[in-house]
Amino acid sequence: MSASSATAIKRSGIGTSGPGSDRLSAVAGQRHLRPVASPCHPRDHIDHFTDMDDALAAHIMVTAQRLARAARRVLRPLRMGYVVHGFGVAHAHLNVIAQHDPTDIISACHVDAPGGFTVTQDHLTPPTRVASEAMAARLCYALQ
Repeated sequence: MSASSATAIKRSGIGTSGPGSDRLSAVAGQRHLRPVASPCHPRDHIDHFTDMDDALAAHIMVTAQRLARAARRVLRPLRMGYVVHGFGVAHAHLNVIAQHDPTDIISACHVDAPGGFTVTQDHLTPPTRVASEAMAARLCYALQ
């Protein structure tokens, strides 16, 4: 995601009030099959979500809730989901996911593959800067 997209989301007020507000960031524009909202993460490196102090963890959830409400208005998904999985990036973050289909959030327990399976993002193209900034602008507008 471009710096201007991050600045736009920050200017919207998301994550800028409450305990730990100076320690939180929310960004748009990741590799996904469909448009989603954003990961919310602490600015400082924290490896495990459970290593965060309670105030910061609560603030991340409240921020994610605000972002999910905006994303719901903009993207019109069936559901909004939240995922903390700890893989992909070695940094604690809460993913806010617009679920357009019941299979948009899955785990190995949902897959019937006797020979095993592989999950990869290699075939997903990151959004362009223009697309990322457009999504950030739409979310910022919805946050007002």
